Amino acid sequence: MGLSKWIFFLDSDIPRVREITRCGDGTFSLDVDRFAPKDISFSWHLIQPPSSTEKQQLESTLIMSENQDGTFNATSTCDNLRGKVNVSQLYTIQAAVTHRRLKQPVCKEWTSDPQDGYKLRPIVTRPLQLSLCDPGEVLCSLNLESFYPKHIDISWSCDTGQSQKGISSQEKYQENPDQSYNAESACKIPGDSLKDPEFKVIVRWKHETMEDWESKELRVRDPGFPWCPNITDMSPLIVQLNQQATVKCTVSGYFPDVLTVTWFMKNARQETIPVSNGSKYEIPEISQEKMSDNTYTCTSTLCFTPTSNSEEQEFICRISHPSLEEPIERSTGPATTKVSPTVTEPIKFSLCESGEVLCSLYVSKFNPPNINITWTSGRDQTNKIKAVEKFIKIGDEKTHDAISECTIKWDQSLFPLHVTWKHEAMEEPEYKELEITDFPWIPAVGEISVPALLAGSECTMTCDINNYFPDNNLTVTWLKKEKEGHEITPVSSNEYYQIPDLQHVKQQDHTYSCTAHLDFKPSYESDYGAEFICRVEHPNLKGAIERRTEPLQVTGEFAMCHNNFVIHQKSFLIGS
Repeated sequence: MGLSKWIFFLDSDIPRVREITRCGDGTFSLDVDRFAPKDISFSWHLIQPPSSTEKQQLESTLIMSENQDGTFNATSTCDNLRGKVNVSQLYTIQAAVTHRRLKQPVCKEWTSDPQDGYKLRPIVTRPLQLSLCDPGEVLCSLNLESFYPKHIDISWSCDTGQSQKGISSQEKYQENPDQSYNAESACKIPGDSLKDPEFKVIVRWKHETMEDWESKELRVRDPGFPWCPNITDMSPLIVQLNQQATVKCTVSGYFPDVLTVTWFMKNARQETIPVSNGSKYEIPEISQEKMSDNTYTCTSTLCFTPTSNSEEQEFICRISHPSLEEPIERSTGPATTKVSPTVTEPIKFSLCESGEVLCSLYVSKFNPPNINITWTSGRDQTNKIKAVEKFIKIGDEKTHDAISECTIKWDQSLFPLHVTWKHEAMEEPEYKELEITDFPWIPAVGEISVPALLAGSECTMTCDINNYFPDNNLTVTWLKKEKEGHEITPVSSNEYYQIPDLQHVKQQDHTYSCTAHLDFKPSYESDYGAEFICRVEHPNLKGAIERRTEPLQVTGEFAMCHNNFVIHQKSFLIGS
């Protein structure tokens, strides 16, 4: 009894492979029943045309379930054939099942019927599209994709809540590489229709792959409506006693041009009170401007003059539009007072890697935040220099700071450099003027280094110069004052003196340094007691800087000198 039951179980666990089933969504499935053990595999292939020797492998998904007797059922479904099948040709779907209880894989095939063909249900991948036309009409369009055969019914209508009316439309068809079709259906409606929040556009379509009509509709208050108003700018409330204050609210991107603007005032008791045009408040009618994209923009303005008894602490601008379920609003924020800007720091300079100069001005503690800072160059101040403003809000302070920066090339013709700032809290603009001598990179000139001088022997006097910029405008001149004489004469390269060219070395801070040399063979007769002067000139200097030796001590030809270098400290600045 037990043995016969065991044999019956072994006979029943061989997989029962059904026929391939065509699904309505462009997929195919294969069922296998009552098999054990659980491990089983499926492979799917597309063959087109059926006589082809080439097979296109298809991906698939597998769903399994367990029966009460311990056997299993499986359903394998291949991926959708959209884009893989040429819909105008016959094709074969092939599925193979592999299991340890099968002597060899079991193959099943399904071949399309010439009378039936491969049919594809239309796909809607996007919501209804709206675009504005110049005469004030709205173009509505629907895209249906990847369907076959080509014929499809599409109809449009509009609903006002009381009646429906059909709308004529135009369809454009596009054939895809797999010979399925896309269709774009479009109709136009009057833009004024959208002024009614209950108005809706309805589009319906029917294809032979569908059991019933499908539809989409669009109302002006649907989340996807593209032309809801946006408050793009709201000016702060900045007041000064007995001076007219103005607040502005700008609204953009809306259609149709039916917009309601309402102003409210909030007092110290946090009461919100509607305000209207009258003796206390001036609220001009809004002027709506049509933009290049056929949407509208407008700015609503409220003007009033605060007094010591004024209650106005804040204003609110509220916007209503047919596309809005609820109005939108924006506040000016709490009232603040006008504060004139302060400039306490000098203009700062820094050298850039490129060799240009970054100039910056720090302007502090002003309100409102809009300020005009202008950099100009030259004596006539007509050459405007491009600048960048960086606004800074510090903590909870009700004032603002700003840094204005511009970059210039070092050029004497740019000077004087002029920076002007203007703010609505100022009666007149203020400015700073910079001459070229205000630059911080003036040459730092060391003392002249004089070696021990032996008559007839080569020697070199040097003078180190640092911290200057630019390098190509530095001039070094050597001069000589004869012993017991008052006349100072320039020294130039000749048979007695050699003055090498300056070698400018760029430093890490982008300034330059060099060492001036004077090479000569001292003579007791001509150089003993004489003084040498190194004169340094640069555009950043108001005058020249000079360094001077003490009267030279020249020893005889055979004298021994034990002191290698003597540094003399006598120096002075001339021309300042």
